[in-house]
Amino acid sequence: MRNNILRWLISLLIGIAITLVLFLFMNSMISNNENMIEDSEFYKVIDFISATKDNSVPDIKKELPPEPKIHKVPPKVQNEVQDTKSDNALDNQVPLNIEMPSVGSGMKMGRGAPKILSPIKMLKMDSVLTPMVQIKPLYPSRAKRMGLEGYVKVELSVDATGHVTNIKILKSVPKGVFDKSVKKALRRWKFRAKSIDGKAVSQKGVLTLNFNLGKS
Repeated sequence: MRNNILRWLISLLIGIAITLVLFLFMNSMISNNENMIEDSEFYKVIDFISATKDNSVPDIKKELPPEPKIHKVPPKVQNEVQDTKSDNALDNQVPLNIEMPSVGSGMKMGRGAPKILSPIKMLKMDSVLTPMVQIKPLYPSRAKRMGLEGYVKVELSVDATGHVTNIKILKSVPKGVFDKSVKKALRRWKFRAKSIDGKAVSQKGVLTLNFNLGKS
């Protein structure tokens, strides 16, 4: 009797064990199938997203036209306006006599042209002014109409470069008639620079300009 009960218990335990094993096996199979379904759905979602990206219309970047090159126009060089009045006046200029105290021999020019004796004697006896550029003074139209003649004696101050820096009227006959014309012309004169011990220095000199109508 006891043997039968023992056998029945053993058979029951074995059956229970087999049932548990089968249950666990079936449960694992079901869970694997669910995971496979989820993975397949996940892959489908990924494929769908990638497919939508591939099928989307690509962005078209509008190429902007290149900026036009701006060519810099060089500034126009303004031509220096020449003094037309002076040019016209030079054509009708009455010849002048310019007398300068001379250290050496003078040089006479033809009739109707200024008489220029150079170099100019300096106030100091040991130095002379040598003109390099000379501009003739204009004969004042008022004096020309009135037939006035005369002269202007001036003292010049010349800098180390040979340019006139100051003009002092020492004597003018008639007084004030020819002064303006003389100063305007002498400002454009240039003299040879003087040097002492190899260094350029300023200098002074005196000259007389005669205004004669139709005289040599």
